[in-house]
Amino acid sequence: LKVLSNSMDKHVNIGLWESTKIVIANLFLACITPSMAGGEPVRIHLLNKNGMSLGCSTAAVLGERLIDAIFILIMVPFAIFVFKDIQGIKNLSFISSFLLIGITIFILLLALFIYAILRPKKTKAFLIFINKKLRRFSKKKESESKVIKRISNEVDNFSRSIVCFAGEKTAIVKASILTFLFWSTGFIIPSIILLGLGLEPFFLESYAAQILLLVIIMMPTTPGSAGVA
Repeated sequence: LKVLSNSMDKHVNIGLWESTKIVIANLFLACITPSMAGGEPVRIHLLNKNGMSLGCSTAAVLGERLIDAIFILIMVPFAIFVFKDIQGIKNLSFISSFLLIGITIFILLLALFIYAILRPKKTKAFLIFINKKLRRFSKKKESESKVIKRISNEVDNFSRSIVCFAGEKTAIVKASILTFLFWSTGFIIPSIILLGLGLEPFFLESYAAQILLLVIIMMPTTPGSAGVA
């Protein structure tokens, strides 16, 4: 988050401690909402409070999630290969169904993300339409022209930030390496616990199983999808 935020807005410096607090707040909300991806609005809000525009904040968070999604989608075939010959798992067709749904959601979100970048005018029109529908429920009344101007500015900021980020190859490489290290560190924790208990660890199987779980728990089934996990 720190690497992406600082690469998208050169005028704002998000420190390591600040980004850590933002991620912790995000994880808390993700654990009480019907999907582990439910805490992203908190990241956007807190980045905005730290001086980034809403457009840049949204671009940073979505860019982070895009890298996560690419990593997970690349690792899914590896995970399926690890479990392809294990008895009792290949016969559980519902796992395959959950995986298919999860991967479909990933691809749809990725497609929407790319569409929002390529068609900023369509994105503005959609957000203005949503705003008109929600205005009737809002107690704070702002002039329509002011709201439209703000939406237009933030969508432009979002598009510029993504284009700027795409040109920052060093930041992309750093973020990708950190993403791999972040997820891998979490995935080996169960095996480290087994080692601590004097039991045989299952590094490969544990890593692969958690990749598959990560796809499944993206679906809004239980708070934080902890029940599925």
